[in-house]
Amino acid sequence: MSEGEYIILQNSIGIITNKKLVLKYKNGNEEIPISKITSVSYNHKRGYFFAIGNFVFTAILLITCFVTINQSGAVYCLIMFIISIFSMLTGIANWVGNYDILISVNGNNRKPLSVSFSKTKEGLNLVNSIKKEISN
Repeated sequence: MSEGEYIILQNSIGIITNKKLVLKYKNGNEEIPISKITSVSYNHKRGYFFAIGNFVFTAILLITCFVTINQSGAVYCLIMFIISIFSMLTGIANWVGNYDILISVNGNNRKPLSVSFSKTKEGLNLVNSIKKEISN
């Protein structure tokens, strides 16, 4: 850190100081001067199409399993039941969705930074702190 620079917020997604934003990626860090950030937003993305498709697929599998249990056997139904559980969980994950942090630097949109579901609150805190800093 340079002279006169202090940390405003530090979490697993990034560090905000009064002069720069440091985003933490799996393969390194990226520094962006606060003075060059023009806007920041926190968007929620959901996959409704895939979620509904997975729910319908799960229903079809379960109905088929229960209707054909006498002809197909227990092992076949167990496999279909396991596949339906996986399909249901995938549908729930798509319905819940994920968050993206969109940062514009000098008016140009950067690649969105995806925030996992477990770090939703940290992402929101980061965005609010950036907004507060760029408005000062």
